[in-house]
Amino acid sequence: MKTIIKNINLTAILILVFFSAFSQADVQENNYSQLQNTMTVDRQTTYNLVGFEGRAIQKTEEFAGYLEIISNKEYEMTLRKHAINTAVKLFFRDWVNIENSDVNISKLKIISLNDYIDFFLNTKYTKITVEITDCEFKENLKSDKSDSYKGKLEFNQTNKFYNNSSISDKTTERKEVEIILVKTTKEFGKKTKNVWTVFLGEIRAIKE
Repeated sequence: MKTIIKNINLTAILILVFFSAFSQADVQENNYSQLQNTMTVDRQTTYNLVGFEGRAIQKTEEFAGYLEIISNKEYEMTLRKHAINTAVKLFFRDWVNIENSDVNISKLKIISLNDYIDFFLNTKYTKITVEITDCEFKENLKSDKSDSYKGKLEFNQTNKFYNNSSISDKTTERKEVEIILVKTTKEFGKKTKNVWTVFLGEIRAIKE
């Protein structure tokens, strides 16, 4: 049994490291060929913005992955709380709101990001799996009046609620997340540069 638990924790750590490689080092966005040499320019072209939109989809999927780790009672609390800290960094602000229509999570329609994450941490379920599918930009990234770009990404979020190994309930919501592309300061050795970084913003439920 101890060996199984250790293997579970090791798997979770590897998952967390995989996600962190993206969320904690956004400079890796230039792995997209279309983002080469675009991280520090003053303005972005439409061609380059497509690459950042791809990164936004990744970050939405990463958030779902962190929620799974946070909810899983088989993982050590230290690991789950580390996932919380990393998940919050995906967002432009830590006080954004999430519109919720899943009564398994909350009866409130509007809850804060922190309260939303707290549900997954303190859930009565053994674990919750979160799957993101059918991602589609309803509003592509466009320049706003400030030095940033904003867009809106729609996606399906399917939550499976487990009691031990059995699925107790399953829900699917259509959601929309605000995507924000802004310049942030990054350190490269002893130098600092202003680079373009994708963040998640407010999330709302779409009534179909």
